Amino acid sequence: MSEVSERPTPEERADLVGHNAAEAAFLSAFNGGRLHHAWLVTGPEGVGKATFAFRAARAVLDERAAGDASRDTLAVAPDEPGFRQIANLGHPDLLVLRRPYDEKKGRYLADLPVDEVRKLGGFFSKTAGRGGWRVAIVDTADDMNRNAANALLKVLEEPPSKGLIFVLSSAPGRLLATIRSRCRRLDLHTVDERSVTAFLEREGVASGADAERIAGLSGGRPGYALRLAGEDGAALLSAVETFFTAGLNDEPAALLTVAENAAGKPFEANWAPFIAIVADETARIARGGATGMWSPGALPVEAAQALAAAAPVARWAEAWEKLRDIAGRGDALNLDRKQIVLNMGFAVSQVCGGRTRS
Repeated sequence: MSEVSERPTPEERADLVGHNAAEAAFLSAFNGGRLHHAWLVTGPEGVGKATFAFRAARAVLDERAAGDASRDTLAVAPDEPGFRQIANLGHPDLLVLRRPYDEKKGRYLADLPVDEVRKLGGFFSKTAGRGGWRVAIVDTADDMNRNAANALLKVLEEPPSKGLIFVLSSAPGRLLATIRSRCRRLDLHTVDERSVTAFLEREGVASGADAERIAGLSGGRPGYALRLAGEDGAALLSAVETFFTAGLNDEPAALLTVAENAAGKPFEANWAPFIAIVADETARIARGGATGMWSPGALPVEAAQALAAAAPVARWAEAWEKLRDIAGRGDALNLDRKQIVLNMGFAVSQVCGGRTRS
């Protein structure tokens, strides 16, 4: 595995792995002059939603192709001035809304606040700097609080002329129904493992059996695979394995080490993937225990089987719900991450018959 922190971000990336059908659907609407003002781009974390949105934004804002209704791709050459401006988030007709970074706490805010979303109103009230489209990307709508969601809804209810909004979401069912109803939905599905493997090899972060294993573990999500291939991914997988081993063997000291590391600033980028993998592995343990069939995962098959043997399938299914609840409430209330991990570890220990109690 190699370091991937310097790999292109979604706004910098020229390529898109998979999603040909989604690109064709958007391109058809664009070429046909039927471009809906708001697109709800959905799909699991790391599948390429932001990469797709920036790719589409570049095509819409591409001055050289303005008025061209025959283009057969959303690709814009990296050496084009517009590409470079968007990659630097410096294009005058592009607005990107993301969770702000809190310098004092050394982490991103827990949600996308209403003040950020209200920037949409001012942005769309101005004339386009290049005389064409204005494009906004909400990355992601899942981070919005209730007030922010209402602010977005207000803009969607009064669509601006030649204004385009990409609303990204991994959990569209949790969004306001009124937001969903005002957007055209574009689902990005997981990519086949062979394509993810080839992507990792092109990026030079993994090859051969390692690339295949990471591709399998990624669940068809290229961005997620890229993260797992880096050194932070190695630390992430090690933390997951230690977390479950501590629960199985009732080792509070080992769990405490994982919790303290997870709460540290170096682990910031791994926090969300850690929570997601723990939930995925718990579901995998429950499925494997019920069916005897074991798909590739973060835990070696032998370790997952040992965990499945420690408790009935029903208890692992209950644990999956409990772990998601602990993590969800903890993040929503901005609780100390060390305590979140400890509470999750205690839950696993209890499933396995451990003595540790929260």
